[in-house]
Amino acid sequence: MMGKTEGALKAINEAVEHTPTAVDVLKVKSQILKRAGDLQGCVDAVETGRLLDLADRYINTKATKYLLRANNIKEAEQVVSLFTKHEGDSQANLFEMQ
Repeated sequence: MMGKTEGALKAINEAVEHTPTAVDVLKVKSQILKRAGDLQGCVDAVETGRLLDLADRYINTKATKYLLRANNIKEAEQVVSLFTKHEGDSQANLFEMQ
C-alpha cells in the first residue's frame, strides 16, 4: 500500500486485533509506522513483538535498530546485550562478534 499509510495502518491494526501474539504482524506494523515518520510508535510496536519472543534474534535486532533510530541509546544497549556474552563488557563482545 505505497503512499496509503492510513489504509495500511487500518489493515495492520485489524490484523493485530485478530492475532495479537503474531510477532511478524507487529514487525510489519512497526515498519509502516517507521515509514510514516512515527519513530516512537515504531519502537512501541516492535517492542511489543520483541517481548512476545525474547529468544528471536531477528526481532531483537530490529528492536535495537529502531531504538537507535529513535535515539533511545541505553534501551538499545540493553536489548542488544541479550545476545552477547555477559562476561565483561558487552560492547567489547559486540565489537568482536562483528
